[in-house]
Amino acid sequence: DAHALGERPPVGFSVCRPPGHHAVPKGPMGFCVLSNIAVAARHAQRRGYKRVLVYDFDVHHGNGTQDAFYSDPDVLFVSTHQRGSYPGTGAANEVGEGAG
Repeated sequence: DAHALGERPPVGFSVCRPPGHHAVPKGPMGFCVLSNIAVAARHAQRRGYKRVLVYDFDVHHGNGTQDAFYSDPDVLFVSTHQRGSYPGTGAANEVGEGAG
């Protein structure tokens, strides 16, 4: 427990635009060539952040970001989007797999 040791856990916040949230791990999609937010989240993990929250506020579901972290228990991806809009993903039952 970091607080019990007198240490402060690292805390960070970033606003990222464009998020690149349609770029899937295998390549570009929906005008998104690179997932800036996925790169930033992985960078934060490598810098010692134990848990990362990605909150995606957009009319479209961030399918690429979801795909990148679907089985990662240390990244919580939350997408608020309009149901039925592009790309047609993001149903309420899409909650990760395995430990994710």
